[in-house]
Amino acid sequence: MKKEMAGLYNPIVSILDRDAAEFNRHLMARCEWRAEMFNQDTEGEKPPVVDWPALGLVCFALDRGLEVTTRHVYVPLSILEASGKIRAH
Repeated sequence: MKKEMAGLYNPIVSILDRDAAEFNRHLMARCEWRAEMFNQDTEGEKPPVVDWPALGLVCFALDRGLEVTTRHVYVPLSILEASGKIRAH
């Protein structure tokens, strides 16, 4: 859990800096890390498929005017589109 929470730091800094490119890069890196977690043969608890903390950061990024271009199954932007938070492209 500690590594997962540490993986939120860089996206948060990118939001505060209003750096959309960095935010999207860190968001994709987080998705790739989660994919590795699912592929590991461990007895520990697997993370949920939807990365809820990352999805929350997407909301913060959008509120600050950042363009979110990362598309990944772990961060389903369709949830936000359905709620009217962002418009479908």
